[in-house]
Amino acid sequence: MSEETDDQFESAASGASETAPQQCSALRKNGYVVLKNRACKIVDMSTSKTGKHGHAKVCHALCTVVMVDVCKFVVMQTHVISVACGFCFTYSLLELLQDRIFPKVKC
Repeated sequence: MSEETDDQFESAASGASETAPQQCSALRKNGYVVLKNRACKIVDMSTSKTGKHGHAKVCHALCTVVMVDVCKFVVMQTHVISVACGFCFTYSLLELLQDRIFPKVKC
């Protein structure tokens, strides 16, 4: 007796992560990090000298992408933080139809 199974998979995700770990010393200005599940842009970055325990600290000035809040985030240079894996797409306009003219909107 063979039993038929109707396995149905409806996931279209590639399984890739939206973030990747990266060391704080490798981050640069105008880069993106994920802090408390929010994407933030690095506005300013400064590194201090090594202290008596041998660790340098990195001070990041972060600006959230959605809400323009600026916050400071200070961590050790060897700390690992999540970096947003973003992609940039560029589209080209192929055709513009004359019969579909949109009305001008005044701002």
